[in-house]
Amino acid sequence: MDAGFSLKQALTTTTRLFSTGKLDIQKIEAELSHGEAFSTGIKPYISKSSYYQIMISEKYGGLNKSINQLGKLMAVRVKQKKQLKQLLQYPIILMGLLIALYIGIQQFILPEINYSQLGTTSNSGIKVIIVKSIIGLFSSLLIGYGIKIIIRVSRQTTMNRHVWYCQIPVVGKIYKDYCHYYLTFNLGLLLSSGLNLNKICDYLNQFDQESLLHQLGRQLTQHFEKGGNTKQMIDKNPLFPKELTIFLEKGNTLEVMSQELLIFSELTYRKFESSVEKMMVYVQPIAFIIVAACIVGLYLAILLPMYQTMEEIK
Repeated sequence: MDAGFSLKQALTTTTRLFSTGKLDIQKIEAELSHGEAFSTGIKPYISKSSYYQIMISEKYGGLNKSINQLGKLMAVRVKQKKQLKQLLQYPIILMGLLIALYIGIQQFILPEINYSQLGTTSNSGIKVIIVKSIIGLFSSLLIGYGIKIIIRVSRQTTMNRHVWYCQIPVVGKIYKDYCHYYLTFNLGLLLSSGLNLNKICDYLNQFDQESLLHQLGRQLTQHFEKGGNTKQMIDKNPLFPKELTIFLEKGNTLEVMSQELLIFSELTYRKFESSVEKMMVYVQPIAFIIVAACIVGLYLAILLPMYQTMEEIK
């Protein structure tokens, strides 16, 4: 499309050059030929957030830029998945060997040891019971806490879930950068069409009630109706970058404000991409630390009681 192709021509050329996804692209072409919007045709194949980004850009301009940004983002995700598989390959193999070792010890070695020689009141037997009880209790608490978090998060609104994601240690900061990019990019597109904040909120309120943009638009509308200003709202909600206050209060025209926000969104996206690359460096070391902890746990749960048993037999 940057080379001068229309959207339909770009889709036709793509089906000729690439065999992957050919049928899906042909379905999108069929939707366009029947007068449907491009965002409607591509909706089944992308996330809800990507759909609204394309829908906004298709209606108010900047479709080429939006598609390019989403294409870069998806390419980065594919690259990260491939890199993640490579980094976790050896830790997963080691974990599999540990599981096989654990099963082998449980099935073939422990049954050969005659625990009856220790007596029901032996110190070794009591230690074995205590160790296994502690491990079982800790595992149960950990699983229960995890289930509790999943249930609580699933009951929250879309916006509150995104806010919670931003508060997760380590990865929360990276997710916040993505939210800042996503919101400033869409806001920049809407401002470029000549809409002010009040009209933008009215437009966002027409979206699906479960979408992030709808819930943000509704919250902004309620905030303005109560007499609040944009700075209070931005400071209150971590999904908005703090720099947004500067752009909105400078008094520039909507066109200039739009250009500034689009540039800021591009810089934020680069920051997000860089942060993800840095985080990937720590994936394999963390995985090996987890494997090492499993080895220690295996030793405490199985091998140590075995040694104590053998000493009692002697």
